Amino acid sequence: MLVAALALTGCGSTQMQDGVTAQNALDGPVDTGTYPNMNIPPRSAAAPFTEAEKTAKFAELRSRQESQASQQVKPEASEAQLKALAKNHAKNTLNVIEGRCKAIDPACE
Repeated sequence: MLVAALALTGCGSTQMQDGVTAQNALDGPVDTGTYPNMNIPPRSAAAPFTEAEKTAKFAELRSRQESQASQQVKPEASEAQLKALAKNHAKNTLNVIEGRCKAIDPACE
């Protein structure tokens, strides 16, 4: 019981960060009666790429793109097979839904 009570009190507390409670952050903007200071530069989440890192990343992306472009992928199904599937798929699915077939099977009527 004591553990449950402590767990519930932890859920009910709010943390203050820059004068905004967690609940206010969920409720939307709050008028604090002051104007924001636009002269403070924003802090970045991470250091930006250097020119060398940018060039290396682009080179890696280009090499991957070229290696993928050189690989030719053959479709597994022919156009006739795909048209037959499109023609019968709805009927076969309905047979499964209505319990006439255990799985989608073109031979099931």
